[in-house]
Amino acid sequence: MKENEELMNPRERIIRSIKRLGCVIFINTCCMCFSIAIAQEEKVSDLQEGSNKIEGMQITKQRDLRSEPVKRVVALGESTTWGYSVTSKDKCWVNRTVRLLEEFQGQPIELINQGIGANMLTPKNPEYGQSSKPSAIERVSGDLIALNPDLVFLSYGLNDSRGGISLKVFTEEYQKIIDRIKSETKAIIVILNVYYMHESAYQWEILNHSNYSVTEQFNKAIADLAQKNGLILADIWSTEKGVDWLIDQDLCHPNDLGHCLIANCVFEAIARNCSFTTSSLPRHSSFGPFVKKYGNGPDRPSSAKKTKDFTPDPEQKKEKSGE
Repeated sequence: MKENEELMNPRERIIRSIKRLGCVIFINTCCMCFSIAIAQEEKVSDLQEGSNKIEGMQITKQRDLRSEPVKRVVALGESTTWGYSVTSKDKCWVNRTVRLLEEFQGQPIELINQGIGANMLTPKNPEYGQSSKPSAIERVSGDLIALNPDLVFLSYGLNDSRGGISLKVFTEEYQKIIDRIKSETKAIIVILNVYYMHESAYQWEILNHSNYSVTEQFNKAIADLAQKNGLILADIWSTEKGVDWLIDQDLCHPNDLGHCLIANCVFEAIARNCSFTTSSLPRHSSFGPFVKKYGNGPDRPSSAKKTKDFTPDPEQKKEKSGE
């Protein structure tokens, strides 16, 4: 080989060297492309598994608890679940939450509200005699399980803590309810923690065994139940806590605004855990159509429009005017 190269003139040797160099470059390029392809495939695989290995981009992706739209929601709870103290039933947090779910899943939902004013979790509460009966554990079979819901709202803790039940008994009784729902239905369970109310309401003549410190303990117990059982926790306490203008003049129940914020909190908790809330959304990017229709912004004062003409509620108008 070397003898043949020595017989070549300089031009032929240069051409052969270039060919060899091109072959090496081609091989290296192929190896590099193959390596990139493998790395890209691993990256896609990582993304599909809910994580990736890019530096600074490690994150735990949310687990999807339900992708199919829901058809029936059952709410089991006490007075605020039933709607105290909204100005109309459709403003109750349960109704508002279901409307949001309907909007984003694009299908109607049957709502069955099984809230009862002054209801408690269990007859084992020392102040059970002051409550509206039957308790949640006594009626869970007929009022919830028999209805075969897809989605369940559970809302207990406030009346229970005010009635003086121990955390141990409360947790044990709540676990029994959760076990039955999980074993006898396929429903996704959303559990709410304790509602906020004005401190003076803790000093009533009856149901006065709680305070904010006790409430925090019950919230911790409810959060532990949610984590242990794989439930969706709606932290409504953090939404309402300390915001007294969310509370009705009775100092106990949320007003219309309070119910609105509770509904948003519950909806957010569901949306973060269930992809069925995107069922009505397009499966392609809306970026291009949006820019084509609305441009790149911003609004100019001359082009700005009111979102909606506001007409006050006639009853509220009368009340404010003192009629």
